Amino acid sequence: MTETQLDEIDLGILYLLQSNARHNTTAEIGSQVGLSASAVGTRIRKLEDNGVIKGYHPTVDYEKTGFEHHLLVSATAPFEQREAVVKELRSVTGVATIRKLLTDDQNIVVEIISRTRTELKTAIHELHQVGLSIEQMDLIEDEITQPFDHVGKSVVDSE
Repeated sequence: MTETQLDEIDLGILYLLQSNARHNTTAEIGSQVGLSASAVGTRIRKLEDNGVIKGYHPTVDYEKTGFEHHLLVSATAPFEQREAVVKELRSVTGVATIRKLLTDDQNIVVEIISRTRTELKTAIHELHQVGLSIEQMDLIEDEITQPFDHVGKSVVDSE
């Protein structure tokens, strides 16, 4: 993995996109970082092309959609099988996110979302089937996301 060199304007753009990518237009972002809308668009495309911006995803309140069971599972996969296990996890029903950690134990964290306890139990069973040893399960009450405030906030903070 190569590091992309970002300047303060790139960091400001990233901050504003993290704050509200859906409603921050390139013109609005440009007015806050001192660029034209087209220059902001060019920078955003470059950030996307370089893999700095991996996608745009809504933050969903799963409970309001009927998916009331939201579980975080810490598990261990044998190191030599970890990549294959992660690949299989992507097809487990209810798996929303998979995080690979740089540890020996509890080296995989899986987020599972389901409508019913039965669906949740089925997903947990499938985790075992793909080779995970479950170490801990935590029921998520709420999740709050925010922009990483060390990246670009100072560029756009004029208050």
